[in-house]
Amino acid sequence: MVGKRWHFKSGKPWVPAFVTACLLILSPAQGMASPAVVDVTGIAHVFGNGEEVTDAVFEYSQSIDPASVSPDDYQVAGRTIEKVHVGPLPFLSGESRNGRYVRLELKRAVHTSDMVKKQASPWQKDGDPGSGVTVHHSDRVAPDLTVKAAPVGPIKTETGEAIPGNSRYWTASRVRQPDLARFRQCIYHDPASGID
Repeated sequence: MVGKRWHFKSGKPWVPAFVTACLLILSPAQGMASPAVVDVTGIAHVFGNGEEVTDAVFEYSQSIDPASVSPDDYQVAGRTIEKVHVGPLPFLSGESRNGRYVRLELKRAVHTSDMVKKQASPWQKDGDPGSGVTVHHSDRVAPDLTVKAAPVGPIKTETGEAIPGNSRYWTASRVRQPDLARFRQCIYHDPASGID
């Protein structure tokens, strides 16, 4: 059996420097990464006046304490945050509970509908009926679903570790569109005109 190696001056056990270094590197406290934002996702829904982003979801590397989170801890460019939800899944609603996702519920944007536009008439100018077949063209453009949000306030993980706020704006890496995902596109064929 190999005995302990003693330091001659102090009389205490001597541990080689490289062993100490290895212990520090492998220590759980040293090896665990600080809690941080992993990603941001937008959620968009379709309304009578078009589609718009209704939520922004922050994903963290560690579970968040819901009691430490409020709407004032976040900012979304050009939008007002009404509520925050914390949970283990990104799209849960209802009562908050510990989880890695913080969902920001945004106030509906106020804008005029651009859905109602004057269309070409199937009637000729002199009042006589034309062929009844008109090719309609829409100059509407796809809505801007860009989401930029910043975690400006300090929050805490469920273990009590602090996550300091910062003014960096995160641009959502993707936008989830649940309404469009359920949409089923069909084609109607008019046997009289032969037009689809």
